[in-house]
Amino acid sequence: MNPARLLLVVLLLIGSTAASSAAVKNLTVIDFPTMVRNPDGTRERGYEYSFGDWEGKKGAVQIPDKGLLVNLLGSKGGVGENRGLDFRKHTLARVSFIIGNRNQAESFGFSLVDNDGTDQAWDVSLKDRPKGATTTILLDLTKPAREDKPGKTHGLDLKKLKTWQIRGNYQDLPIEVLFLKVTAVSE
Repeated sequence: MNPARLLLVVLLLIGSTAASSAAVKNLTVIDFPTMVRNPDGTRERGYEYSFGDWEGKKGAVQIPDKGLLVNLLGSKGGVGENRGLDFRKHTLARVSFIIGNRNQAESFGFSLVDNDGTDQAWDVSLKDRPKGATTTILLDLTKPAREDKPGKTHGLDLKKLKTWQIRGNYQDLPIEVLFLKVTAVSE
């Protein structure tokens, strides 16, 4: 093989290795703007259930190609899904959202539950963040703000997650946030 062609093959291999390595580093695990289209033309929302203030017809609304809108609802509710997220190779979660102009809530929470019932939560502050612009925060999944419920085994097993939730802070101020996505990130 001539040296120029060999160099090209090596560069292509390095490029494809770098691309696959980057794919492992960032894995979208919740994508609220993308709604699955069913064969009958209907679309499914990006969560399984809602509760509290975020429940019902006036609750959290998934807007196709935009995200999940919590439109000036009370902070005593949330959404979630009984489906494990793929954090097997990751210890960080990147959460992207847009704070609405009428938001008064100071924070929201993100929680994960593993197969043995360990429920850990991270608080995301909305204070001093710009309204109307995409905000992205990084959560260290090895350092939760609290453990809401201990499981049978100490600690959260990121390889065996069964539930996720995004929920209000259970204070009295209304929340207005458009949730965009949660991405698993390697260090």
